[in-house]
Formats: sequence, structure tokens, C-alpha cells
Amino acid sequence: MDTSSLNKESNVISQAELDILGATYSFPPGVRLRIPGDGETILSARQGEVAFYEATFLAGLRLLIHPTIREILIHYKICPAQLSPNAWRSVICSLVIWRHFKRHMSCDEFRCLYSLSPLPDSGWYYFKARPEKNLLRGSPSNVKGWKTRFFFASGDEWEFPSGTAASDSIPRVPRSWGTPG
Repeated sequence: MDTSSLNKESNVISQAELDILGATYSFPPGVRLRIPGDGETILSARQGEVAFYEATFLAGLRLLIHPTIREILIHYKICPAQLSPNAWRSVICSLVIWRHFKRHMSCDEFRCLYSLSPLPDSGWYYFKARPEKNLLRGSPSNVKGWKTRFFFASGDEWEFPSGTAASDSIPRVPRSWGTPG
């Protein structure tokens, strides 16, 4: 997988903006947030950190992440930052539709609706609706500036409820950039 385009984007989000984002979206108190330093890119997450784009939360993601989202990321072996904003809209909107009808959406059901596809020459991915399965209309064709607004999170409370001990026997969401499987 070519990740050269991922090394071109530097972060422009400030600590004050990140603090507002955390407060606006009620990040759990155990989640530690870090602004990338000079020269760091989306690929610069340290051990135990995971990268997020601000646009992910604008598209509907909330922490603690939904169990089905965990399953989707684990299934495809990708970290949250590998998905484009429209990919997040596909996931979140599908979960909302299922919840509206008082159903739990599984990873397998989501995979029946969408396939993971690479954005051309970029290193990011989106979910392409399978034929005759498109639930959503009207996603923006281009979200401007999202690639320069990212941060790193650490701690387990973004993935697991407070007080739940992470263990080696429980699959974890990938933290680093990976090749989908």
C-alpha cells in the first residue's frame, strides 16, 4: 500500500480546538489527547496511541466507539484514520437506521451492504455500496481540509467502557496504519 500521500499532510488543529472537540463530543475522561508535534503526520502515532481525524466526529463517530464499529475495523484490519469522512457517514448512518428499527447491526450485515474500496492514489478507504443496496444519498463528494485536522488519542476508554480491563484475549482495534485484509 502506498502511503506517500499520507506523509504530506501536517496538522493544523490547535490544542484549544482539540479541547473544544473533546468537550463538544463528551470524550470519556480517561482518553488522553495529543496534538501532533512539528513534522509529525497521521502516521506518527506513538505506541498505545490511535489517530483520529476531526471530520470523523463531525460525521457522527462518538467515543466510546460502538461495538459494531470495533468489529468492522478489526475485520478489515484498519485503524480509524484510514477511513474517509464519507466512509464514516456510511457506517454511522447504517447503524442509526438499524437502531431506528430497534435492531442491532452486525459486522456481517454491514458487509452485505458495503465493500471496502481504496480512494485512488491516497492510502485512505471508503465503503462502496453494493449493487441495489445503497441506503444513503447526498453525502458530500469532497470534504475540504479534513486531512490536516487530526490528533492522537491514548488510553482504553475510547474503545472499552471505563473499568473494563483490556486483555490479550479480546481483539483490539488496530492502532497503526495497516493493509486491509
